[in-house]
Amino acid sequence: MNIIDSSLWLEYFAGSETGNIIADVLENTDELSLIAASIGKKYKLPMADSIIYATNKNYNCTLWTQDKHFKGLDTVNYLEK
Repeated sequence: MNIIDSSLWLEYFAGSETGNIIADVLENTDELSLIAASIGKKYKLPMADSIIYATNKNYNCTLWTQDKHFKGLDTVNYLEK
């Protein structure tokens, strides 16, 4: 099993030389990790929040939150502070 730090995900999605070196490892890792990295990039979410949202989507849940960066996303119930 591999644990991939977010710095390497960023290199991978940027298409850098380092990203190319780690590509095989990243492309053969847990699907949820790939979804979280993709969501983080697409919605500009911090890594922890992208993992929360990816888990929410993967298990067909509804996310209840007061964090503004989730506002307007599918399957999210946002409550203002």
